[in-house]
Amino acid sequence: RTPSNHLIIRNIIYNITSTGTSTGTAAGIDVGTGLEYNIYNNMVSDIKAPASTTTSAGTRGISVSGGSTGGIVRIYNNTVVLNDVSAVAGYTSAALHNSSSTPTLDVRNNIFINLSDISTGTRVAAFYKTFTTDNFDNNSNNNLYYAGNPDPNHLIYYDGTNSALDMVTYQALSAILPAEGASVTENTVFDPIVGGIIRPEASNPTYVESGGQSVAFIITDFEGDTRSATPDLGADEGNFTQQLPPAPDCATLVSPADGTNNICGYTSNVLSWTPPTSGGPVTLGYDVYFGTTPSPAFVANTTSLSYTVSGLSPNTTYYWSVIPKNAGGEP
Repeated sequence: RTPSNHLIIRNIIYNITSTGTSTGTAAGIDVGTGLEYNIYNNMVSDIKAPASTTTSAGTRGISVSGGSTGGIVRIYNNTVVLNDVSAVAGYTSAALHNSSSTPTLDVRNNIFINLSDISTGTRVAAFYKTFTTDNFDNNSNNNLYYAGNPDPNHLIYYDGTNSALDMVTYQALSAILPAEGASVTENTVFDPIVGGIIRPEASNPTYVESGGQSVAFIITDFEGDTRSATPDLGADEGNFTQQLPPAPDCATLVSPADGTNNICGYTSNVLSWTPPTSGGPVTLGYDVYFGTTPSPAFVANTTSLSYTVSGLSPNTTYYWSVIPKNAGGEP
């Protein structure tokens, strides 16, 4: 492929070890120079650099350390599971690693699990950046992150300044928002990993099942099985047991405020709200209700945080509400 269009697809990458110390690193996939990368349907596991003391993650599942100005790195439907065992106090590890702010990262439908043992180490993260600049595409979503029982050393996200132990904190970060609204966390139960093949155990409920968004050019999984309309997360499309998320809590209505008067009916008016700060992710959008009765009629479902109404009548009271939804229900 030309440098402007790199394809890294359908690889089984495992059993890579760096025995170096200090700045030594080990990575399953590492993005270098290039304008466009499409990285999908890969499985990455058993990546180890137990003696590394580099402060920017010695062990890296998928790493974006390069890229070109104006470029994009698309990371879709990959499964990354790390289980290194640290041998030194300064050890750090990342399932998804980003040390270059030059390209935009578009990250969808992946599994990033970091189970590395840092009994003598410093930090493990599911997503580890070395800078605070926002280079994250706003369409990034439907990912699964896990880095062990949450504590200051086991993080969903870390960038040297900001950290997130849980998904709500992660989703609210300025370098992430408004992306990742439908992303989740769980310690997925897998079948024994043999030959680098990583499959969820079929009987355990998991967010992997039907947890993704459709991507037009990814119609099969790593072994050629057809992707469903609501694809599974990760590189493997299977018949797993779906874990329904908790229903989202209520959205907060922002504008117009309750009791607002003198709204011009001859122009369009925008209803706006902010997403729930607790409960499950909003994966099925927001039902908007609007009308002249206290229980207004349904008018639309939208994934946006606003909705435009027009043609309002003078001297008339209008009511509106917004209901966030996911597969687990609504508030």
